[in-house]
Amino acid sequence: MYQTIELDGMTYTFRPTEGGVSFNGITVPTEHAELLANALSQPPYDLESALCVWEYILEHNTSKLWSDYLDNYGVGAMRMVAAEAGHIVHRVWKLLEDQGWELVGACYDWEFLPEVIKRLDWDALISGNQHGGPRYQPDIARLAGEMLARFPDWWIYNNPVETWKREARAWAERFWGYSAMIDEHPEAVEQAIQEGEEPRDFVERFGQKHGLTPRAHRG
Repeated sequence: MYQTIELDGMTYTFRPTEGGVSFNGITVPTEHAELLANALSQPPYDLESALCVWEYILEHNTSKLWSDYLDNYGVGAMRMVAAEAGHIVHRVWKLLEDQGWELVGACYDWEFLPEVIKRLDWDALISGNQHGGPRYQPDIARLAGEMLARFPDWWIYNNPVETWKREARAWAERFWGYSAMIDEHPEAVEQAIQEGEEPRDFVERFGQKHGLTPRAHRG
C-alpha cells in the first residue's frame, strides 16, 4: 500500500508510523495516505485538475456552499477532497477525448471544470474521502454526456481512428521515412487500434519487426 515514488527527480517515501504514515518525514493520517500516494502517481494533467478544483473553491469561498464546507471540514480536509474531485473531472474530460471530442469552445479550468464539479454530490464525496463512507463513484459516462448535450458549442468531433492514423503516419515518416506503411498494412493497424496501442509505439515496433532502416541512418 505504501511505497517509494519517483516524481520529477524527487523521491517520495511512504511508511507506516505511529499515528499514521510517514511521508518524507511528515506524518500523514492513515486515511489520507493512500489518496496522497495515488495523487502523486497520477499524470500531470490529473494533478492540474486537482489544483484547478482547489483554486475554484478558494475563488468562491465567500459563497455559502463553499464557506460552509470549509468551516465544517477545514482547509486540510477540503484539499484532499479537491484532489479526488480533480481526478473525477479529469476522467470525464479523458472519456470525451478518447471518444474523439475535442474541447475548443471553452476553457478547461474556468468553464468545463466548474460545470462538472457543480454536478458532483459533494456530501457523498466528502463522506467517502474523510469519514470512511463508501467511495463516491459518479457515473462518468453520464457526466460526459451531459457536458456534450448542455454545451454543444464547446466541442468538435475528431474521428479517433482517423486521428490515430494521422499521428501514426507522422511518426512513420519521422522514424522510417515511410508514411505509407499505415495505409499499406491495414490489418496490423486495425489490431493495434483495437488493442489500444499508441501510434508511436506501433510505428516503432512494426518498423523494427520488419527490419526497416531508420530515416536518420540513410545517406
